[in-house]
Amino acid sequence: MFLAMTAIFFAHALVYAEPPVLKPAQSYVEVLNGNAVTSLAIAYRVPTARVLIADYALIRKDFPQTHAMTNAEIDQWLLDQSGYLAKGQIELGEKAGVNSEISYDPKDRKDVLRPPQYDRALVFEAQGGGLIDGKGFGASAPRLDSHANGLMETYQSVREYLYTKATKAIFKHADAAYNVVDAYAVIDWGFDVHEYGESGKSYRAGAILRQAHVRDLTDEVTAQGQLPRRETEAVERILRNYGMTSGATRSLGADTPIEALNVQGTRDRRFIYDFGSFHVEDHFKNPAFMIKDYALHGREIARDPAKYVVFDPKNPFYPEPDDRLKLSYAEWTGSSQRSEEAIRKKIQGITEKLDHGKSLPEVRGELQALLKNEVTLPAAHWAQIPAHVHIDGCNTLLKTLFPN
Repeated sequence: MFLAMTAIFFAHALVYAEPPVLKPAQSYVEVLNGNAVTSLAIAYRVPTARVLIADYALIRKDFPQTHAMTNAEIDQWLLDQSGYLAKGQIELGEKAGVNSEISYDPKDRKDVLRPPQYDRALVFEAQGGGLIDGKGFGASAPRLDSHANGLMETYQSVREYLYTKATKAIFKHADAAYNVVDAYAVIDWGFDVHEYGESGKSYRAGAILRQAHVRDLTDEVTAQGQLPRRETEAVERILRNYGMTSGATRSLGADTPIEALNVQGTRDRRFIYDFGSFHVEDHFKNPAFMIKDYALHGREIARDPAKYVVFDPKNPFYPEPDDRLKLSYAEWTGSSQRSEEAIRKKIQGITEKLDHGKSLPEVRGELQALLKNEVTLPAAHWAQIPAHVHIDGCNTLLKTLFPN
């Protein structure tokens, strides 16, 4: 009976008429789940900010005031709305060794929203209506520590933009019951962020602009945005058909690698955001667990993995990529070392040309070409594959359980 109900759930979860469409939040109160806005953060204009890549069709759809604008005018409009960095980052970032000197206009400031758990993110009100959610916009008290510097490297912002678009394409082809919190654009700030750790390297600082959305800020289970196990498993089964996963490689010991699944989503559990842990694999081989369980129950998992395991390689329904659909491991990942990740190296190779005399239009052209090669062309290939062949495994399970 349990297997039957599981099969029915996945048949429903994996196949849907079409992916849902996010209606972006329209007010600070909506972003805060109906709670009153008690305080706002201060942000100052950074005149060196530039738009590197943008989804103009999405921007025009979500912001009717931009319908008649050219792409160049939309770039300027985006910067006028969100080219502002948190006061704390500007005042403390360089002193803390987090970033290089930031050029800003002290006379051009905005009061913006920093919702709970938005340690490096802000929400901006757009002139003419609507909101823009931005990640990489500075912390209140930045420090040189992992996930505490308030910023993103520009290559990280572009990487997240590409993974957002790729995941969106996957959900569309899969007719999934899920979609993404979509990305509007990537900004390059015009200063450097210093890498945490021993390398001492510095990279261009950037940020990503996204659709405003509503997160669950009250439920302890999903306090960090992670979807519950049932939804995480459904999303992962879809992604893994295409070779993609949210699973960050972790270890339960020297010889026991695992995947810690980290699918984060909106309050209604339908729209996925934050793709930092997402990556592409040629095949999957490790047991997978919820990242929250790994963090809270790591020792117990080591003793009794069956109690917590989401995907067990020994299970006949362990999800593996479909060779007809999977993204290119060589193009996206190419190495087990994060610093050698293929997509990262491609993005860095393009964005760093800004430091070596390449013009902004040339760099933007190369980023658009990268988006086409890694997302648009694979999605066009998927369109040639008959609908729903990617859930053959689920259909097999249903036929096994219900032969007649």
